[in-house]
Amino acid sequence: MKPKIESKIIGWIILVLVILGIFVYFFSNSNSKVVVDPNIITIREGTQGFKDNIRIGVANIQKGFGVIYLAPQADNINKDVNTGDNFDFQNYHIQVIEVKENTKILPAGSTGGSNGSVTLKITEK
Repeated sequence: MKPKIESKIIGWIILVLVILGIFVYFFSNSNSKVVVDPNIITIREGTQGFKDNIRIGVANIQKGFGVIYLAPQADNINKDVNTGDNFDFQNYHIQVIEVKENTKILPAGSTGGSNGSVTLKITEK
């Protein structure tokens, strides 16, 4: 009787360790970054970020390219961007620091996962 109880306990311990390992794997590979510069913003695909009066959306990240949508109070534009791109939008200069594809969570096009993120540095002109 005792060996059966011990094998159940060992089974539960192994299950907990496997779940913990999966949890650590996904969160250690996330796109989150701690950035000190308040002008730098990282936006994941399918979400929005804000800088002053500009709303920024990110979509279609594939092979190092992405599309950002900029929407202030008056104008709306979308722009294909790549790491290193620079452009002006209204009274702001926008530098694309990184377009990062995230293939570790789900394959591209799968629902429920982000395909990547775009990191921007936005400064007033």
